[in-house]
Amino acid sequence: MAKRRNKRNNQNRFSGEKLGEAARREHDREAQDSTHDDMAELVLEEEPSLLTEKDELFGQAEIEPSELMELEHPEPAEPEQTEHIDQIEQKPDLKPDQPDDSRHETADALPNRFWVVFYVVFRYCYFVGVQLIRFVRHRLRRGSVYFHRFENSFKRRREMHRRSLKWWFRTKYREICTPFWELRDKYHTFRTELANAKKNGAEGQFAILCRMFGTALFHLWRGILFLLRWLAPVAGAFVLLYVIQTYQNQTLALKVEYNGEDLGYIMDEAVFNEAENAMKGRIINETYIKPKDIVPQFELSAVDPGELLSVDELTNKLIRASGNKIEEATGLYIQSRFISAVREGDGLLDFLNGMLEKYSESSMDPTTTVQFVKKVEIKKGLYPASSIQPLEELEKKLSGEERGEKRYIVEEEDTPIRIAYKAGITLNQLKNLNPGVEENLLIGDSLLISQSVPFMGVKVTKLEKHEEEVEYKVQQETDPKRNIGYTEVKQEGENGLIEVTDQVVLIDGIETERTAVNTVTLKEAVDQIIIVGGNKPLQFIPSIASGKIPSGTFGWPAAGGSITTGFLGYYGHTGSDITFSGCYGSPVYASLDGQVVTAGWRGAYGYCVIINHGGGIQTLYAHCSKLYVTPGQQVSKGEQIAAIGRTGNATGPHLHFEIRINGTPVNAAPYLYG
Repeated sequence: MAKRRNKRNNQNRFSGEKLGEAARREHDREAQDSTHDDMAELVLEEEPSLLTEKDELFGQAEIEPSELMELEHPEPAEPEQTEHIDQIEQKPDLKPDQPDDSRHETADALPNRFWVVFYVVFRYCYFVGVQLIRFVRHRLRRGSVYFHRFENSFKRRREMHRRSLKWWFRTKYREICTPFWELRDKYHTFRTELANAKKNGAEGQFAILCRMFGTALFHLWRGILFLLRWLAPVAGAFVLLYVIQTYQNQTLALKVEYNGEDLGYIMDEAVFNEAENAMKGRIINETYIKPKDIVPQFELSAVDPGELLSVDELTNKLIRASGNKIEEATGLYIQSRFISAVREGDGLLDFLNGMLEKYSESSMDPTTTVQFVKKVEIKKGLYPASSIQPLEELEKKLSGEERGEKRYIVEEEDTPIRIAYKAGITLNQLKNLNPGVEENLLIGDSLLISQSVPFMGVKVTKLEKHEEEVEYKVQQETDPKRNIGYTEVKQEGENGLIEVTDQVVLIDGIETERTAVNTVTLKEAVDQIIIVGGNKPLQFIPSIASGKIPSGTFGWPAAGGSITTGFLGYYGHTGSDITFSGCYGSPVYASLDGQVVTAGWRGAYGYCVIINHGGGIQTLYAHCSKLYVTPGQQVSKGEQIAAIGRTGNATGPHLHFEIRINGTPVNAAPYLYG
């Protein structure tokens, strides 16, 4: 015991971190001594002159490492330099041909200092390199130790698992074979006992046979229990897979029982509700005779997807279950609404195809489509006898009109926008139905406000190509030497040319929609350049094909209000009347920069002002009560030029405002509102 205790103490003394620390200290000490020796040899080999210098300085004595350390940190050079400077000052003047020894001494001192510095740097780098090598070796050793530990642990665990697995197989083998071994041994024992019992008589043999039979039954029961214990999980897994495979291809559905009759399987109750509504929709000419039991019974079941009933199939079964008289026929549905049924289904289909062929052409483009405007469906099934009508009557109904056209008679004080409001349509729709309604509208005219709608409208969609001119842009250059309103064309503009592909929609032969789907440029447009006078450029320059007005181009000419009677609001009205409560005497402002050309009385206009804005554009301000400008005067946008009044042909105070392009009045609303 004492030996073991001493051994344990010695192991604790020189193991673990203490032993590693001692080894590291010893290694550091050896590396430091080796570094000193190597540096000394390097200095002696590469620079003998440095050693000679130091020998002279230290009496040619042997240099120890501690003395080399002192060479690394020489004394400050300031005193020597000062002394050297004093000696230079005390030196007598040298002759031109006499050599200067101080220069040689300075030249020799530079290499010595270089080697001293180099020695320090080299020693530091050497020390860092040694430490780095030691660090890498230490990490590699520790990594190797960890790897071997992991390898040993893995081997131990693998061996342990191998032994446990081997023991498990051995145990299970014994469990399986032990009953057979016992049965074999007992069989041999029974044979021996049976042979011996023959000598004692029949009673002994019978007892042995009974005991042998009981032992066999006992071992058979143990074998059955063993097989059940092992085979039951396997059999359960097979049963589970079979159930999954069987029900995976089936769908949960509802079994429908209606009026005591099994109708079939549906996906959900919504299918039954839809079929019931469709069944009632087919009965249009008689009263629906309800069955005795109209409440459906649903039962959840798993069925194949092919056994599910569709809405039409369930509808036929519901009609069959009703008390109405039914027949096999072909039904016509428009927009999912039942119209009628006929017995000649093929004749109905030919009639519908003939309606489409009226709008088809032999040279029709492949992209052209011809179809009915409404959704048309034909369904074969069971229909009530009262809902079936002859094919000729249904054809007459389909060829007729669903709604006739409507017209409106123009009354006094009617305007296009007021008529559109009364008819419940937009102004653009009124213009499309009655081209030129804004230019020519008289009392008593009959205007079309709604076209007739056929019962079966045919929609044709096709592509059309045509060429269009592209409006050229207008650029302006300002000439400060000219007055505001002066214009001169420097470069004429030329319109471009493009090829446009439109998708055109025709309903019963009348174009209702046109959309551009592709554009190809055939000729580029050339910009027009106009020189304008004054230090302010024109805010708007119209061109021949222009229909677009930049937003905010023209300013509002009054202090408020809105347009009450627009352009052509009544026959001969060429302006826009602006009025508001208390407007009499309120300011009138210039809508654009320009030059006043007229300021005075002009008959029916009363006191009015006309301003020229250049580019053929003029604005007129009529029915004024006062004028604040004179002809030839330059005005700016927003400057007050007059006051609102009721002079001339006016029934009340208002401002009559006009925009004229090349002398022709145009609708001012788009220019004001942008």
